[in-house]
Amino acid sequence: MCIRINQLACCCVLLVSLSPLFAQSGKQHKPELSLDPIFGLHYNRYAVKYEILPTEISRVCSISNSKKELQGVFAHINSGGSDYYIVKETIPQEDDYGYGDVLLITERKCVTTDTDSVFIGITPKNGYQETGDIERLPRPSDPDVADNSNPSNGRTVLRSAHEEAIIRGLVRDAFQRGFKAYGGEAPFRNKVCSREIIENSLGYPIVQQELKAFCSKAPGK
Repeated sequence: MCIRINQLACCCVLLVSLSPLFAQSGKQHKPELSLDPIFGLHYNRYAVKYEILPTEISRVCSISNSKKELQGVFAHINSGGSDYYIVKETIPQEDDYGYGDVLLITERKCVTTDTDSVFIGITPKNGYQETGDIERLPRPSDPDVADNSNPSNGRTVLRSAHEEAIIRGLVRDAFQRGFKAYGGEAPFRNKVCSREIIENSLGYPIVQQELKAFCSKAPGK
């Protein structure tokens, strides 16, 4: 009888000790790592520090939200008096597929689109027909063409050499910001130049081209 009572007492103690684990398993899982919108790098936001987008720009571009999530600046260039930004919230999201926002600000007027709409762009086979330096973003309404490597995958055709230069400029600036955020070129290079990251960037042709060029160079070049 005493043995049974002792066994019962032990079981009660065990259940009590495990109850916090059961309670935690019932909670919604929250991701621990943030996701870079250009290269698809997972990073710890407490260790990797990107510049925070100024509140004024968030307000001009109407990208602030009720949760007051901070937007990190992953790329920024200026062209012809216009500013291009690639931004994304730094706090991990439950349904985070890596997409960020691309902002074009001209004279306090803002145009936005998503990173996917910009980076899926391809160069035309027969060269650019359009000349000039028009400041604009590739938009989802641009004409699509079939991707020869995957006929079911539509691609946005870039309209001008200037538009291509803007995208390449954003990617190159993203490298420099990565150096600062990761605390140096070496730790960033170790992450972004992995075979997996380069292969996974296939859907973003210009990003992949710039990645391969960057990773083929010696550090500091």
